Amino acid sequence: MIFPQFLALDIGAFNTKIIQVAPMGSKMNIKAYTMVPTPPNVIEDGKLSNIDVLAQSINLALQEKKIKEKNVVFTISGTSIITREVVLPKAGSKELKSIIEMESAQYFPVNIDSYVLDYKILEEIKIDKGAQYRILLVAVPVAIIEGYMELASLCGLNIFSIDFVGNSIVKFVTAEMKEVGKKDKEILDKTVAILDMGYKTTTVSIISKGSFQFNRILFYGSQDFTNMIANNLGLTFEEAEKLKINKAAIISSDDEPDSQEAAVISESIRATLLTFIDDVSRFFDFYNSRSTGNHIDQIYLMGGGCQVQGLESYLQFAFNTPVERIPEFKTTHYSKKMEDFKHSQIYFANCLGAVLTK
Repeated sequence: MIFPQFLALDIGAFNTKIIQVAPMGSKMNIKAYTMVPTPPNVIEDGKLSNIDVLAQSINLALQEKKIKEKNVVFTISGTSIITREVVLPKAGSKELKSIIEMESAQYFPVNIDSYVLDYKILEEIKIDKGAQYRILLVAVPVAIIEGYMELASLCGLNIFSIDFVGNSIVKFVTAEMKEVGKKDKEILDKTVAILDMGYKTTTVSIISKGSFQFNRILFYGSQDFTNMIANNLGLTFEEAEKLKINKAAIISSDDEPDSQEAAVISESIRATLLTFIDDVSRFFDFYNSRSTGNHIDQIYLMGGGCQVQGLESYLQFAFNTPVERIPEFKTTHYSKKMEDFKHSQIYFANCLGAVLTK
């Protein structure tokens, strides 16, 4: 059986992730992948600029990896992307779309004509008089969509779909949980929070019993570690970035640092995390307050920003909740020639989730 293939692109502030995938139900066959530095000044809070420069970088990467697939799935992010959760009467797709379009103005405090509106049915709720849908509404600025359309055109790609990172990461983690749930059914009943830590932003998502519950984008990322390290050690940003990549670690209070430099790096990261922990805690408190019995059982870390040694145990103490990076992905398959993918896979969760249909 021949499965269709897709090219998935996630353009981050620091790196651009490109992966060719053949989805097989909840499993994904990895055909090719690459990660290249994102050119400076081409993306800011989700909006693309200098698109010709970005297209040149992507085309070169595709040529070097001999990737010829043309159907592309983009995953996008940005604080200007607005999400709302609503409950509407159960209806057919045409009727539901009509209801959402007519009532969109009351859901979004913006000129909705400047946005592209989409929705996703999260779950069906049974009530005495019938049934309702819990729906996630997403409004994306037209300017963001137009930028990706231009990019696809310059790269000779055909847009199959555009997903936003909150939905992509939830789809991916849900698929992972279902796979693990084949052997450990308890995980399917848990409420988990996902902290997808990127270079400039962190996406906070919550899944309860396999159903999406909550999503927020926080203007906080691994570059904040770099800035603090640079300030405290008197380094340039570039010097501090290299130091972070090679030596970033949070040293336990019970351990002695190997050097003064290591101590400063550890304290820089700790100081940066204080505001981050406060903001995420407020998100968790908001979720817990929405309904009696809401409680987060597990926190998963994803993205390049979670590579700091000792981060799991530090956040576990801060949130008083088990924290771990997602181990080797259960939903992916790749040949022995691509064994190195397991060391890079943590960066590609959004891409992989974007190609999943549910």
